[in-house]
Amino acid sequence: MNDGFGRELDYLRISVTDRCNLQCSYCIPQEEVHTIPYDEILTYDEIVRVVRILAKMGVTRLRLTGGEPLVRQDLPLLAERLKRIRGIEFLGLTTNGVLLEEMAEALFDAGVDGVNLNLDTAERYRYTQLTKRDEWPRVWRSIQKALSLPFRSVKINYVLAPDSKVDDWFSVVALAKDHPLDIRLIEWIPYADEYVKDGVLSDKAMQIIRKSYVPLTPLDVPGSSELSHYWKAKDFKGRIVLIPFTAASFVPPATACVSPPVDF
Repeated sequence: MNDGFGRELDYLRISVTDRCNLQCSYCIPQEEVHTIPYDEILTYDEIVRVVRILAKMGVTRLRLTGGEPLVRQDLPLLAERLKRIRGIEFLGLTTNGVLLEEMAEALFDAGVDGVNLNLDTAERYRYTQLTKRDEWPRVWRSIQKALSLPFRSVKINYVLAPDSKVDDWFSVVALAKDHPLDIRLIEWIPYADEYVKDGVLSDKAMQIIRKSYVPLTPLDVPGSSELSHYWKAKDFKGRIVLIPFTAASFVPPATACVSPPVDF
């Protein structure tokens, strides 16, 4: 399956719910939150049918997202059904990690290949301050549980948003010192009335990291996107990944209108 610019489309992100069990200050408005009624979201049968059709058209990789996907009932059952579809080679999950510890084994057994955890800090006080929930101990246990299982990948996502604090993302980067995690620092994508420069640019983030972690060795990771830059710090078990989405990344070449996707 190709888009109008001739690029092959082989992966699909599926938002299984708009609900979440955190109340992050940058995401959830202070006023009343309006969610989609249950009878208006896709059923599991409908999701499976869509994926079967798209798999026949060339989709090979899936990612389950939300909201927070693990708040939807019986998600491992959906994962198992999706992974059985002919042609599906990779099934990923993006989660905030609050419920992952108790569901990780069921998800792995269902066929989930990789887990990405969105994380804004690795300090309990700041986590509670940002998410309005004191769930950091559960998230940390979830990370350890995921690492104890033979997933093909366990990654941590941190978005370098305008209100990012260096201490927060440094606390996340530090997790890679003693654990085989990919810590992905993702450059913030601006929306209406916002600018890339409002966030922390990946080049600036790298300058800051270099001051604390010397030496940093660039890595060539087969299968990763050209936009994902992998680095290894001395004595680190994990890797630091810089993913830039600067304005330059969106300047279209002659045959494309957007930058290629980051590694899945």
